[in-house]
Amino acid sequence: MKNLFRGFKKTTDDELKTLWKDAIFVFDTNVLHSVYRYKASTCEDVLKLMEQLQKRVWIPHHVALEFHRNRLSVISSQHKKFDDTRKAIKKALDDLKKDLANLQLEKRHSHIDPNPLIDGINELMVKYLDELEEQENLCIKVESEDLLLSRIESIFDKRVGEKPTPDAIKNIMDNGRERYKAFIPPGYKDAVKEKDIDNKFTHHGISYERQFGDLIVWKQIIEYVISQEIENIIFVTDDNKEDWWEITQGKTTNFRTELIDEILSDTKLKSFKAYSLAGFLTESKQYLKNTVSEDTIEEVNLAAENKKITPQKFTLDFNEFDDYISSTLFDESICSKSTMETTAKEHEDLNQLNLDPELLNNYHLSIYDEIHELIMRQNDINIEIENFTNSKVPTSRTSQSKILNLYAEKIRIGRAIVHLKKSLQNSKGIGWCKN
Repeated sequence: MKNLFRGFKKTTDDELKTLWKDAIFVFDTNVLHSVYRYKASTCEDVLKLMEQLQKRVWIPHHVALEFHRNRLSVISSQHKKFDDTRKAIKKALDDLKKDLANLQLEKRHSHIDPNPLIDGINELMVKYLDELEEQENLCIKVESEDLLLSRIESIFDKRVGEKPTPDAIKNIMDNGRERYKAFIPPGYKDAVKEKDIDNKFTHHGISYERQFGDLIVWKQIIEYVISQEIENIIFVTDDNKEDWWEITQGKTTNFRTELIDEILSDTKLKSFKAYSLAGFLTESKQYLKNTVSEDTIEEVNLAAENKKITPQKFTLDFNEFDDYISSTLFDESICSKSTMETTAKEHEDLNQLNLDPELLNNYHLSIYDEIHELIMRQNDINIEIENFTNSKVPTSRTSQSKILNLYAEKIRIGRAIVHLKKSLQNSKGIGWCKN
Protein backbone atom coordinates (compact mmCIF):
# COMPACT_ATOMS: atom_id res chain seq x y z
CA MET A 1 0.00 0.00 0.00
CA LYS A 2 2.79 2.42 0.87
CA ASN A 3 4.13 2.34 -2.71
CA LEU A 4 0.72 3.42 -4.02
CA PHE A 5 0.79 6.69 -2.06
CA ARG A 6 4.43 7.69 -2.07
CA GLY A 7 3.50 11.34 -2.63
CA PHE A 8 2.07 11.49 0.90
CA LYS A 9 4.99 9.72 2.56
CA LYS A 10 7.27 11.81 4.74
CA THR A 11 10.98 11.60 3.93
CA THR A 12 12.74 9.58 6.65
CA ASP A 13 15.99 10.59 8.35
CA ASP A 14 17.85 7.79 6.55
CA GLU A 15 16.46 8.92 3.20
CA LEU A 16 17.54 12.50 3.93
CA LYS A 17 21.07 11.35 4.75
CA THR A 18 21.19 9.42 1.47
CA LEU A 19 19.78 12.35 -0.47
CA TRP A 20 22.32 14.84 0.87
CA LYS A 21 25.12 12.32 0.28
CA ASP A 22 24.21 11.17 -3.24
CA ALA A 23 21.50 13.38 -4.77
CA ILE A 24 21.73 15.66 -7.75
CA PHE A 25 20.83 19.22 -6.70
CA VAL A 26 18.53 20.99 -9.18
CA PHE A 27 18.03 24.74 -8.83
CA ASP A 28 15.14 26.86 -10.07
CA THR A 29 15.66 30.19 -11.88
CA ASN A 30 14.57 32.26 -8.88
CA VAL A 31 17.38 30.77 -6.78
CA LEU A 32 20.00 31.91 -9.30
CA HIS A 33 18.42 35.37 -9.48
CA SER A 34 18.31 35.59 -5.70
CA VAL A 35 22.06 36.13 -5.43
CA TYR A 36 21.52 39.54 -7.04
CA ARG A 37 18.92 40.49 -4.45
CA TYR A 38 20.69 39.66 -1.19
CA LYS A 39 23.47 41.49 0.60
CA ALA A 40 27.06 40.50 -0.22
CA SER A 41 27.58 38.10 2.71
CA THR A 42 24.35 36.21 1.96
CA CYS A 43 25.19 36.03 -1.73
CA GLU A 44 28.63 34.64 -0.85
CA ASP A 45 27.16 31.94 1.40
CA VAL A 46 24.75 30.80 -1.34
CA LEU A 47 27.43 30.68 -4.03
CA LYS A 48 29.94 28.91 -1.77
CA LEU A 49 27.36 26.22 -1.03
CA MET A 50 26.71 25.74 -4.75
CA GLU A 51 30.45 25.52 -5.35
CA GLN A 52 30.76 22.95 -2.57
CA LEU A 53 28.17 20.85 -4.41
CA GLN A 54 29.47 21.64 -7.89
CA LYS A 55 29.98 18.02 -8.93
CA ARG A 56 26.34 17.29 -8.11
CA VAL A 57 24.48 20.34 -9.40
CA TRP A 58 22.35 20.64 -12.52
CA ILE A 59 19.80 23.04 -14.01
CA PRO A 60 17.22 22.50 -16.76
CA HIS A 61 17.82 24.31 -20.05
CA HIS A 62 14.79 26.51 -19.38
CA VAL A 63 16.22 27.65 -16.03
CA ALA A 64 19.39 28.79 -17.79
CA LEU A 65 17.32 30.51 -20.48
CA GLU A 66 15.09 32.34 -17.98
CA PHE A 67 18.12 33.31 -15.92
CA HIS A 68 19.83 35.02 -18.84
CA ARG A 69 16.64 36.58 -20.23
CA ASN A 70 15.73 38.24 -16.94
CA ARG A 71 19.10 38.85 -15.31
CA LEU A 72 19.38 42.51 -16.32
CA SER A 73 15.79 43.17 -15.23
CA VAL A 74 16.59 41.74 -11.79
CA ILE A 75 19.67 43.98 -11.51
CA SER A 76 17.66 47.01 -12.62
CA SER A 77 14.87 46.26 -10.14
CA GLN A 78 17.37 46.30 -7.29
CA HIS A 79 18.42 49.83 -8.20
CA LYS A 80 14.78 50.83 -8.38
CA LYS A 81 14.47 49.79 -4.72
CA PHE A 82 17.04 52.45 -3.86
CA ASP A 83 15.03 55.07 -5.77
CA ASP A 84 11.80 53.95 -4.09
CA THR A 85 13.46 54.17 -0.68
CA ARG A 86 14.60 57.73 -1.34
CA LYS A 87 11.13 58.75 -2.49
CA ALA A 88 9.47 57.12 0.53
CA ILE A 89 11.78 58.90 2.99
CA LYS A 90 11.33 62.30 1.35
CA LYS A 91 7.57 61.83 1.12
CA ALA A 92 7.36 60.92 4.82
CA LEU A 93 9.22 64.11 5.77
CA ASP A 94 7.14 66.25 3.40
CA ASP A 95 3.92 64.78 4.82
CA LEU A 96 5.11 65.48 8.37
CA LYS A 97 5.92 69.09 7.49
CA LYS A 98 2.54 69.49 5.82
CA ASP A 99 0.62 68.04 8.76
CA LEU A 100 2.47 70.26 11.23
CA ALA A 101 1.91 73.31 9.03
CA ASN A 102 -1.83 72.57 8.94
CA LEU A 103 -1.88 72.75 12.74
CA GLN A 104 -0.65 76.40 12.50
CA LEU A 105 1.23 75.96 15.77
CA GLU A 106 2.98 79.33 15.45
CA LYS A 107 -0.39 81.10 15.58
CA ARG A 108 -2.28 78.82 17.93
CA HIS A 109 0.23 77.40 20.39
CA SER A 110 3.27 79.39 21.45
CA HIS A 111 4.70 76.48 23.52
CA ILE A 112 4.97 73.95 20.70
CA ASP A 113 7.94 74.40 18.35
CA PRO A 114 8.35 71.53 15.83
CA ASN A 115 11.38 73.12 14.12
CA PRO A 116 14.04 71.27 16.20
CA LEU A 117 12.32 68.00 15.32
CA ILE A 118 12.23 68.85 11.61
CA ASP A 119 15.89 69.97 11.66
CA GLY A 120 16.93 66.75 13.43
CA ILE A 121 15.03 64.57 10.97
CA ASN A 122 16.51 66.53 8.06
CA GLU A 123 20.01 65.91 9.38
CA LEU A 124 19.34 62.19 9.81
CA MET A 125 17.79 61.98 6.36
CA VAL A 126 20.78 63.60 4.65
CA LYS A 127 23.17 61.26 6.48
CA TYR A 128 21.13 58.17 5.64
CA LEU A 129 20.70 59.12 1.97
CA ASP A 130 24.48 59.53 1.67
CA GLU A 131 24.95 56.02 3.13
CA LEU A 132 22.26 54.72 0.79
CA GLU A 133 24.14 56.12 -2.19
CA GLU A 134 27.36 54.43 -1.03
CA GLN A 135 25.51 51.10 -0.76
CA GLU A 136 24.02 51.51 -4.22
CA ASN A 137 27.44 52.22 -5.70
CA LEU A 138 28.60 48.82 -4.41
CA CYS A 139 25.81 47.03 -6.26
CA ILE A 140 26.20 45.57 -9.72
CA LYS A 141 24.86 47.87 -12.44
CA VAL A 142 23.32 46.86 -15.73
CA GLU A 143 26.29 48.30 -17.62
CA SER A 144 29.04 47.10 -15.22
CA GLU A 145 31.07 43.90 -15.20
CA ASP A 146 29.05 41.10 -13.63
CA LEU A 147 31.33 38.96 -11.45
CA LEU A 148 28.35 37.06 -10.07
CA LEU A 149 27.48 35.93 -13.59
CA SER A 150 31.01 34.59 -14.07
CA ARG A 151 30.77 32.51 -10.87
CA ILE A 152 27.32 31.14 -11.73
CA GLU A 153 28.44 30.21 -15.24
CA SER A 154 31.49 28.46 -13.75
CA ILE A 155 29.39 26.50 -11.24
CA PHE A 156 27.00 25.22 -13.91
CA ASP A 157 29.55 24.74 -16.69
CA LYS A 158 28.52 21.58 -18.56
CA ARG A 159 25.75 21.09 -16.02
CA VAL A 160 22.83 22.49 -18.02
CA GLY A 161 20.14 20.44 -19.74
CA GLU A 162 20.20 19.98 -23.49
CA LYS A 163 18.45 22.44 -25.77
CA PRO A 164 14.88 21.21 -26.38
CA THR A 165 13.27 20.72 -29.77
CA PRO A 166 10.43 22.98 -30.96
CA ASP A 167 8.06 20.01 -30.86
CA ALA A 168 9.03 19.18 -27.27
CA ILE A 169 8.20 22.71 -26.07
CA LYS A 170 4.98 22.78 -28.10
CA ASN A 171 3.86 19.50 -26.57
CA ILE A 172 4.57 20.72 -23.05
CA MET A 173 2.63 23.94 -23.63
CA ASP A 174 -0.31 22.09 -25.22
CA ASN A 175 -0.34 19.75 -22.25
CA GLY A 176 -0.12 22.78 -19.96
CA ARG A 177 -3.34 24.29 -21.33
CA GLU A 178 -5.21 21.16 -20.26
CA ARG A 179 -3.43 20.92 -16.91
CA TYR A 180 -4.16 24.56 -16.08
CA LYS A 181 -7.87 24.08 -16.74
CA ALA A 182 -7.87 21.34 -14.12
CA PHE A 183 -5.55 23.30 -11.76
CA ILE A 184 -2.87 20.63 -12.00
CA PRO A 185 0.50 21.95 -10.74
CA PRO A 186 2.93 23.41 -11.40
CA GLY A 187 2.36 26.73 -13.15
CA TYR A 188 -1.39 27.23 -13.20
CA LYS A 189 -1.01 30.33 -11.02
CA ASP A 190 0.89 31.87 -13.95
CA ALA A 191 -2.02 31.40 -16.35
CA VAL A 192 -2.80 35.12 -15.91
CA LYS A 193 0.37 35.88 -17.91
CA GLU A 194 -1.41 34.67 -21.05
CA LYS A 195 -2.84 38.17 -21.55
CA ASP A 196 0.49 39.93 -20.95
CA ILE A 197 1.95 41.65 -23.97
CA ASP A 198 5.31 39.93 -23.35
CA ASN A 199 3.88 36.45 -22.74
CA LYS A 200 5.27 35.09 -26.01
CA PHE A 201 8.92 35.12 -27.01
CA THR A 202 11.28 33.20 -29.30
CA HIS A 203 14.76 31.86 -28.63
CA HIS A 204 16.89 29.92 -31.11
CA GLY A 205 13.87 29.40 -33.34
CA ILE A 206 11.69 27.98 -30.57
CA SER A 207 8.47 29.75 -29.55
CA TYR A 208 7.71 29.97 -25.84
CA GLU A 209 4.93 31.30 -23.65
CA ARG A 210 5.99 32.65 -20.26
CA GLN A 211 2.90 31.25 -18.54
CA PHE A 212 4.29 27.73 -19.04
CA GLY A 213 7.77 28.43 -17.65
CA ASP A 214 7.29 26.45 -14.42
CA LEU A 215 5.82 23.48 -16.25
CA ILE A 216 8.65 23.44 -18.81
CA VAL A 217 11.19 23.42 -15.97
CA TRP A 218 9.34 20.58 -14.24
CA LYS A 219 9.03 18.46 -17.37
CA GLN A 220 12.71 18.97 -18.21
CA ILE A 221 13.66 17.76 -14.73
CA ILE A 222 11.60 14.60 -15.24
CA GLU A 223 13.12 14.06 -18.69
CA TYR A 224 16.64 14.45 -17.24
CA VAL A 225 15.96 11.97 -14.42
CA ILE A 226 14.68 9.40 -16.94
CA SER A 227 17.47 9.84 -19.49
CA GLN A 228 20.29 9.81 -16.93
CA GLU A 229 18.68 7.15 -14.71
CA ILE A 230 19.02 9.39 -11.67
CA GLU A 231 18.03 7.80 -8.34
CA ASN A 232 17.99 10.77 -5.95
CA ILE A 233 17.01 14.39 -6.57
CA ILE A 234 16.88 17.51 -4.40
CA PHE A 235 15.00 20.39 -6.00
CA VAL A 236 15.51 23.94 -4.66
CA THR A 237 13.03 26.67 -5.59
CA ASP A 238 12.28 30.08 -4.14
CA ASP A 239 8.81 30.09 -5.72
CA ASN A 240 6.33 29.97 -2.82
CA LYS A 241 3.06 29.89 -4.77
CA GLU A 242 0.39 27.29 -4.13
CA ASP A 243 1.03 25.58 -7.47
CA TRP A 244 4.35 24.34 -6.05
CA TRP A 245 3.58 24.03 -2.33
CA GLU A 246 0.75 22.82 -0.10
CA ILE A 247 -0.56 25.86 1.82
CA THR A 248 -2.78 25.17 4.82
CA GLN A 249 -4.35 28.10 6.70
CA GLY A 250 -1.76 30.44 5.23
CA LYS A 251 1.21 28.22 6.17
CA THR A 252 3.40 26.33 3.73
CA THR A 253 3.37 22.70 4.86
CA ASN A 254 4.83 20.53 2.07
CA PHE A 255 5.68 20.24 -1.61
CA ARG A 256 2.58 19.47 -3.68
CA THR A 257 1.81 15.76 -3.37
CA GLU A 258 0.67 15.68 -7.01
CA LEU A 259 4.17 16.71 -8.10
CA ILE A 260 5.91 14.22 -5.83
CA ASP A 261 3.62 11.48 -7.12
CA GLU A 262 4.20 12.51 -10.74
CA ILE A 263 8.00 12.50 -10.62
CA LEU A 264 8.16 9.24 -8.62
CA SER A 265 5.61 7.52 -10.91
CA ASP A 266 7.19 8.68 -14.19
CA THR A 267 10.78 7.86 -13.22
CA LYS A 268 12.82 5.30 -11.32
CA LEU A 269 13.71 7.75 -8.57
CA LYS A 270 14.28 6.22 -5.14
CA SER A 271 14.02 9.52 -3.26
CA PHE A 272 12.92 13.07 -3.99
CA LYS A 273 12.97 16.15 -1.78
CA ALA A 274 12.09 19.79 -2.49
CA TYR A 275 13.33 22.75 -0.47
CA SER A 276 12.82 26.47 -0.39
CA LEU A 277 16.15 28.30 -0.50
CA ALA A 278 15.89 29.03 3.23
CA GLY A 279 15.16 25.36 3.96
CA PHE A 280 18.03 24.27 1.75
CA LEU A 281 20.50 26.56 3.55
CA THR A 282 19.27 25.46 6.97
CA GLU A 283 19.47 21.72 6.24
CA SER A 284 22.87 22.09 4.58
CA LYS A 285 24.37 23.06 7.93
CA GLN A 286 23.30 19.69 9.34
CA TYR A 287 24.17 17.44 6.42
CA LEU A 288 27.16 19.19 4.83
CA LYS A 289 28.69 20.75 7.97
CA ASN A 290 29.20 24.05 6.19
CA THR A 291 29.49 27.58 7.58
CA VAL A 292 26.30 29.20 6.33
CA SER A 293 25.64 31.99 8.82
CA GLU A 294 22.44 32.50 10.79
CA ASP A 295 22.27 36.04 9.36
CA THR A 296 22.12 34.55 5.86
CA ILE A 297 19.28 32.20 6.79
CA GLU A 298 17.43 35.03 8.55
CA GLU A 299 17.69 37.32 5.50
CA VAL A 300 16.48 34.60 3.12
CA ASN A 301 13.59 33.74 5.44
CA LEU A 302 12.61 37.41 5.68
CA ALA A 303 12.70 37.78 1.91
CA ALA A 304 10.45 34.72 1.57
CA GLU A 305 7.94 36.22 4.02
CA ASN A 306 7.92 39.51 2.09
CA LYS A 307 7.12 37.62 -1.12
CA LYS A 308 4.01 36.20 0.53
CA ILE A 309 2.54 39.70 0.89
CA THR A 310 3.25 40.80 -2.63
CA PRO A 311 -0.01 42.17 -4.13
CA GLN A 312 -1.82 39.64 -6.31
CA LYS A 313 -4.90 39.91 -8.42
CA PHE A 314 -8.03 38.25 -7.08
CA THR A 315 -11.70 38.11 -7.96
CA LEU A 316 -14.82 38.08 -5.82
CA ASP A 317 -18.14 36.47 -6.54
CA PHE A 318 -20.17 39.68 -6.25
CA ASN A 319 -23.29 38.08 -7.74
CA GLU A 320 -23.77 36.14 -4.53
CA PHE A 321 -23.81 39.38 -2.55
CA ASP A 322 -26.00 41.65 -4.73
CA ASP A 323 -28.45 42.35 -1.90
CA TYR A 324 -25.63 42.94 0.55
CA ILE A 325 -23.86 45.39 -1.77
CA SER A 326 -26.99 47.37 -2.59
CA SER A 327 -27.91 47.74 1.08
CA THR A 328 -24.44 48.43 2.43
CA LEU A 329 -22.04 49.84 -0.17
CA PHE A 330 -24.53 52.22 -1.72
CA ASP A 331 -26.15 53.64 1.42
CA GLU A 332 -27.58 56.93 0.22
CA SER A 333 -28.22 58.13 3.79
CA ILE A 334 -24.58 59.17 3.94
CA CYS A 335 -23.52 62.35 2.20
CA SER A 336 -26.77 62.65 0.26
CA LYS A 337 -27.72 65.87 -1.51
CA SER A 338 -30.32 66.76 1.13
CA THR A 339 -27.77 66.20 3.90
CA MET A 340 -25.31 68.52 2.15
CA GLU A 341 -27.93 71.21 1.74
CA THR A 342 -28.92 70.95 5.42
CA THR A 343 -25.29 71.19 6.52
CA ALA A 344 -24.70 74.25 4.33
CA LYS A 345 -27.73 75.99 5.85
CA GLU A 346 -26.57 75.14 9.38
CA HIS A 347 -23.20 76.75 8.76
CA GLU A 348 -24.82 79.82 7.24
CA ASP A 349 -26.99 80.17 10.35
CA LEU A 350 -23.93 79.84 12.58
CA ASN A 351 -22.15 82.64 10.77
CA GLN A 352 -25.17 84.93 11.14
CA LEU A 353 -25.29 84.45 14.93
CA ASN A 354 -22.05 86.40 15.45
CA LEU A 355 -20.67 83.76 17.81
CA ASP A 356 -17.28 84.09 19.50
CA PRO A 357 -14.64 83.62 16.72
CA GLU A 358 -12.44 81.51 19.01
CA LEU A 359 -15.33 79.14 19.76
CA LEU A 360 -16.11 78.87 16.04
CA ASN A 361 -12.45 78.20 15.35
CA ASN A 362 -12.46 75.39 17.91
CA TYR A 363 -15.64 74.02 16.34
CA HIS A 364 -14.02 73.87 12.94
CA LEU A 365 -10.83 72.42 14.36
CA SER A 366 -12.92 69.59 15.83
CA ILE A 367 -14.22 68.89 12.31
CA TYR A 368 -10.64 68.89 11.02
CA ASP A 369 -9.67 66.39 13.77
CA GLU A 370 -12.60 64.19 12.80
CA ILE A 371 -11.49 64.23 9.16
CA HIS A 372 -7.96 63.31 10.25
CA GLU A 373 -9.24 60.38 12.33
CA LEU A 374 -11.35 59.13 9.42
CA ILE A 375 -8.35 59.31 7.08
CA MET A 376 -6.27 57.31 9.58
CA ARG A 377 -9.01 54.67 9.80
CA GLN A 378 -9.19 54.59 6.00
CA ASN A 379 -5.45 53.90 5.88
CA ASP A 380 -5.88 51.08 8.41
CA ILE A 381 -8.63 49.57 6.24
CA ASN A 382 -6.38 49.73 3.18
CA ILE A 383 -3.72 47.77 5.08
CA GLU A 384 -6.32 45.23 6.26
CA ILE A 385 -7.58 44.76 2.71
CA GLU A 386 -4.05 44.34 1.35
CA ASN A 387 -3.01 41.85 4.03
CA PHE A 388 -6.26 39.90 3.68
CA THR A 389 -6.26 39.64 -0.11
CA ASN A 390 -2.53 38.93 -0.42
CA SER A 391 -2.60 35.98 1.96
CA LYS A 392 -4.86 33.90 -0.28
CA VAL A 393 -7.54 34.39 -2.90
CA PRO A 394 -10.80 34.65 -0.88
CA THR A 395 -13.12 31.86 -2.00
CA SER A 396 -15.38 31.01 0.94
CA ARG A 397 -18.53 32.94 1.74
CA THR A 398 -17.01 34.03 5.07
CA SER A 399 -13.89 35.33 3.34
CA GLN A 400 -15.85 37.24 0.72
CA SER A 401 -18.17 38.67 3.37
CA LYS A 402 -15.12 39.93 5.30
CA ILE A 403 -13.59 41.65 2.28
CA LEU A 404 -16.94 43.20 1.33
CA ASN A 405 -17.37 44.57 4.85
CA LEU A 406 -13.96 46.22 4.59
CA TYR A 407 -14.79 47.79 1.23
CA ALA A 408 -18.18 48.91 2.54
CA GLU A 409 -16.61 50.66 5.52
CA LYS A 410 -13.99 52.23 3.26
CA ILE A 411 -16.69 53.68 0.99
CA ARG A 412 -18.75 54.97 3.93
CA ILE A 413 -15.68 56.67 5.40
CA GLY A 414 -14.86 58.21 2.02
CA ARG A 415 -18.33 59.68 1.81
CA ALA A 416 -18.15 60.94 5.39
CA ILE A 417 -14.87 62.71 4.60
CA VAL A 418 -16.44 64.36 1.57
CA HIS A 419 -19.39 65.40 3.76
CA LEU A 420 -17.14 66.99 6.39
CA LYS A 421 -14.94 68.75 3.84
CA LYS A 422 -18.07 70.15 2.19
CA SER A 423 -19.15 71.45 5.59
CA LEU A 424 -15.88 73.34 5.95
CA GLN A 425 -16.10 74.74 2.43
CA ASN A 426 -19.55 76.17 3.25
CA SER A 427 -18.14 78.06 6.25
CA LYS A 428 -17.48 81.77 5.79
CA GLY A 429 -14.81 83.95 7.29
CA ILE A 430 -13.57 81.42 9.80
CA GLY A 431 -9.77 81.45 10.03
CA TRP A 432 -8.01 78.72 8.08
CA CYS A 433 -11.21 77.64 6.29
CA LYS A 434 -10.55 80.46 3.84
CA ASN A 435 -7.23 78.95 2.78
